Amino acid sequence: KDYNNNTPYNPVEGAIVKLNDSKGNTETLNLASSGAYESVNIKGEQGVDYKLTIELDGNTYTSETKMPSSVPNEENYYRFIVNYNRKEMPTILLQDDEKRDGRAIERLLPFNEGDDSYIEMAANDHFKIEMRCITKEAFDFYMAWDELINGQGLANPPSNIKGGALGLFQAYTTSSIEYTVTADDLR
Repeated sequence: KDYNNNTPYNPVEGAIVKLNDSKGNTETLNLASSGAYESVNIKGEQGVDYKLTIELDGNTYTSETKMPSSVPNEENYYRFIVNYNRKEMPTILLQDDEKRDGRAIERLLPFNEGDDSYIEMAANDHFKIEMRCITKEAFDFYMAWDELINGQGLANPPSNIKGGALGLFQAYTTSSIEYTVTADDLR
């Protein structure tokens, strides 16, 4: 699909999707009712490597990633996901900890003009902000994707999937905070 096409993805049925981890676990994923191939037995762990193998229509696609540790003493990359009244806003918000390693991250989360249609704040509105600790590879993918959808990019984002597919296979750690707007907030 086009990058700026926000319609739901049609599930791809009939694929053989396998997930391996560096701890020796292997699982063939099943297609869930959500349209995603989901793991039942392999759970994401910080510092563990994961390999994805997909066989579909005679083609094989592979990708590898490592789940980063959440905020260790190394270079870290973050993606923020903002949900307003349980609807994900399209703005891609990225951050690295360059020159701030080990310190708390405080950041205003600016929104693009396209987000304005999402926010007409009222009492009892609900916000959820998720901070994902992602790999440098995922950071570069989202940075290029953001440039592309904003008319600044000149090429496809860098894919980490081998076999002719464009996309990103990633593992990430996450933390989130939720807030409900009060009448006092609007004064």
